[in-house]
Amino acid sequence: MIDVLEGLVDKKVRNILKIFIKNKDELFHLKKISEMSKVPIATSFRIVRRLVMLGFVRVIRVGKFKLYKLADNKKTELLRGLLK
Repeated sequence: MIDVLEGLVDKKVRNILKIFIKNKDELFHLKKISEMSKVPIATSFRIVRRLVMLGFVRVIRVGKFKLYKLADNKKTELLRGLLK
C-alpha cells in the first residue's frame, strides 16, 4: 500500500510518519525525529507542526520541552493500516 502513497505524500513526510507509526507509544523530541527520519530539523519541525494541526500527532509539554506522540484516533488507525 506504500506504493500508492509514494506519489501522493512527500518522502520526508512518509519518513516521519513511519517513525510515529512504528513506535506508536513512544514520545519523541524534535531532534530525535530529525535524526531518525534523516530530515533536516527545520523541515521536521514544519512537517510535525502540520501533522499536529491535522490531528495525527499530539504535543506533550514537559517543562519547556515539547514531546510528540502519535495521536490515538480514527485517522491514525486508518493511516497505520495504510502504511503497514
